[in-house]
Amino acid sequence: MNQAEHAHYRVAVALTPVRSEPSERSEQTTQWHLHQKVEVTDFRPGWCSCVGLRDGYRGWVAEGQLEPAGVGVHLFCHAGPACNVTPKRSG
Repeated sequence: MNQAEHAHYRVAVALTPVRSEPSERSEQTTQWHLHQKVEVTDFRPGWCSCVGLRDGYRGWVAEGQLEPAGVGVHLFCHAGPACNVTPKRSG
């Protein structure tokens, strides 16, 4: 995730589940609402590990659910040799 590692983001969708592991099958430990701020701490393919800045909860959020805090660009989390975050293109 290059220079954005450990950066502050916010939830870009109305409601996103927060999971205990980076898998749709893992337990949902909480959920975060639109514009809730989080710190992204790690990546796995298709998943972002986050800490909620308001509630302190930790968990995994599926790719495409976050955007940089204060910016209206949706992000996809892509893990590779070096983790990258790239904007979702519309249109």
